[in-house]
Amino acid sequence: MAGLNFTSNLELVNSSEMLNDTCLNCTALPNRNLRVQMYTASVISLIGIGLNFVICYAIIKKKLLNSSIYAFIFNISISDIITLFGLILNTFISNVRQGEVTMLHHIVCKCTTFILSMSFTVSILCLAALAIDRYYIMLDNQIYKPSLKGNRRIKIVIVLIWIYAAATNSPQLHLLQVTADGTCDIYYYGDNYNLPYFVAVLILNFCLPVVVMIVTYRNIILRLKVTVVNSHLDSSASSYRDNFQVNRRRTISTIKMIVVASVVYMITSFPVPIIMVAAAAKKMTIAELRQSAHPVLSLLITVSLAASVLCCIQNPIIYLIFNSTLRGALPKWCRCYKCCSRYEDEGNTIIIQVSTQQQNFSSTKV
Repeated sequence: MAGLNFTSNLELVNSSEMLNDTCLNCTALPNRNLRVQMYTASVISLIGIGLNFVICYAIIKKKLLNSSIYAFIFNISISDIITLFGLILNTFISNVRQGEVTMLHHIVCKCTTFILSMSFTVSILCLAALAIDRYYIMLDNQIYKPSLKGNRRIKIVIVLIWIYAAATNSPQLHLLQVTADGTCDIYYYGDNYNLPYFVAVLILNFCLPVVVMIVTYRNIILRLKVTVVNSHLDSSASSYRDNFQVNRRRTISTIKMIVVASVVYMITSFPVPIIMVAAAAKKMTIAELRQSAHPVLSLLITVSLAASVLCCIQNPIIYLIFNSTLRGALPKWCRCYKCCSRYEDEGNTIIIQVSTQQQNFSSTKV
């Protein structure tokens, strides 16, 4: 929904300016603003596309797709690339031939916004799946039966996530309409349609994954504390403790990266479904909600919707800062060292090889 909301915000500003008949330059000013807004949206999207392509390139170059964490990160990057391409297309079509609504506007409005919403759902569910995967990896070797072990099972989970995202966002194809001024917005069909649907989306696609991530990472932190205590009880196996500590630092660095990415992503994307529910509860479109709200609330809505675009840009930056493996695939001139080294642990760059003579110890796979 970020692309829809971002372009809708831009169009609302233009339509209010075009209605001002007292302005001598009422035609030139909106056209100039349209060009600036189109260029701004395109530049932001291209930066995000480039950063996500860098992540995909690094994962492919390092041959990391067999690892569950990198498979999910790769899928999130693909989802963000699709979202940003949809944003560019939606922005361009919505602002070309302003004031004239054609069949192309309706098709682009419905298709691109559906793809954008589906991509956001995929990213959130992948972050939740990553949290579950990290938790199972933290379990003892006797208990751990990894459901995501193997490239085939990882692909099945990812495909199921995309199918679920498409199914839960498909009603938007019916809800989306293009208004007379060319704005792509959610049409209010009634109390029995809009409000139940967006409340269900808020709970299933946002609140539930957040609860899963909170509970899972809490259990991971508690388990890390327990394993640290147990590792110090055995004073006879110093090599075991050394390997354990290195492995623990490496695990913490990976979990830290995922937690930061998840928290930032949810903060920037969570206002979008809240606004959708508020518009449905008020029996309004998003444009009407902005216009009828208090100026401060209207500004918050605009900022929240525009900031949701950052979801697709911030994750690759976080991955590159916290993960030296991904940075290692980049050319030397574009790597960060001093600015990134303080965010990661020494164990993140060490490959742990455990001797077969050491019992009851298995390295954590990242």
